[in-house]
Amino acid sequence: MSLAMRTVAGIDYSMTSPAVCIHMGDEWSHKNCTIHFLASRKAHLIHTPSLRATEYPDNFKSPEDRFNRLAEWAWGILGIHTLDAVVIEGYAMGAKGQVFQIAENTSVLKQFLWKAGVSFQTPAPTAVKKFATGKGNTKTEDLEKAFIAEPGWDIRAELNQSAKSWNPSSDIIDAYYLAKHAFYAAS
Repeated sequence: MSLAMRTVAGIDYSMTSPAVCIHMGDEWSHKNCTIHFLASRKAHLIHTPSLRATEYPDNFKSPEDRFNRLAEWAWGILGIHTLDAVVIEGYAMGAKGQVFQIAENTSVLKQFLWKAGVSFQTPAPTAVKKFATGKGNTKTEDLEKAFIAEPGWDIRAELNQSAKSWNPSSDIIDAYYLAKHAFYAAS
């Protein structure tokens, strides 16, 4: 009789390039991760065993339509798994811009999870950065360096992103570390 494999998810739920990392296995390894993300550029629409891009939807009828369609996309990935732990990146305390829309968007996904009985954690971005790099107040570049060093994967190069372009690679990296955080928090 075999025991079920542990499955955790890390979600970087931005409104423009959300990413979901699913890790399946009893030991942490980047090889056990499948990262799904929405891509707004055709050049980023890749599909490998580790990376699965879906074209970003368009023609939204309203902000609520957008929020619902993004949550349906994420739930389509999450809902097929029996999840042992889920971590969604929490809100940045100094966030500016569309903070209310970001919160409304994330709330729709949280409602999908709640209705399905899936519990989740929402650590602050600084907590996840500290988990990944050892420093809580770090830059995106530092997180990328940690990601390249740990699994040895230059995701930005794989996506042919320029040196000044951060999406979707930064969201993918965040989702990876959120999943890793979920894995060790559930241990």
